[in-house]
Amino acid sequence: PAGTYSLHTIPTQGDWTVIFNKQADQWGSYSYDEKQDALRIQVKAQPHAFNEWMEFSFPDIAVDKATVALDWEKLRVAFEIQVETVEHALASARAAMASLAPDDQQTAYRCASFAFDNNVALDEARQWVDKSISIKETWLNLRLKANMMAKEGNTAEAIQFGEKAIAVGKTDGPADEIAKIEKQVAEWKNAKK
Repeated sequence: PAGTYSLHTIPTQGDWTVIFNKQADQWGSYSYDEKQDALRIQVKAQPHAFNEWMEFSFPDIAVDKATVALDWEKLRVAFEIQVETVEHALASARAAMASLAPDDQQTAYRCASFAFDNNVALDEARQWVDKSISIKETWLNLRLKANMMAKEGNTAEAIQFGEKAIAVGKTDGPADEIAKIEKQVAEWKNAKK
């Protein structure tokens, strides 16, 4: 479960025991109490480049997981942690949409963009971007709607919303982003022929 823990290890030849202990404020392992363990895992130590000082790092990070590595002398003890990041963020997006202020197009856009980018709750994402557009058309929400339509295979609507994004963006959008939309719309038009 979420919380604050102390980290302990029991090094042995081959496998190490990595311990997450509920007593987070202890200094070192002097007052370590096994009864306070929240989690114990066995991890195989791997050969690694020499490191004089013990070092903790996160060498591989993704949206929903990370590798924790302990490097010491010629060994690496590494394990993966996983977090339901997308599920938590989607719950937050749903809560934000449930209490959306009538003039808040930006939150609706961000929620829709998050869901679309992570390929989750796409029906809700479509509703959220439509809500954002109904409040105020911006090059961002129109581009997102265009990309949604393209993903659904609706090239005609993708072109329509892309062209609207370009028109709106010409007045308040960054030129490099508007150029990307123009290129994308041209590709959709060529693919449609």
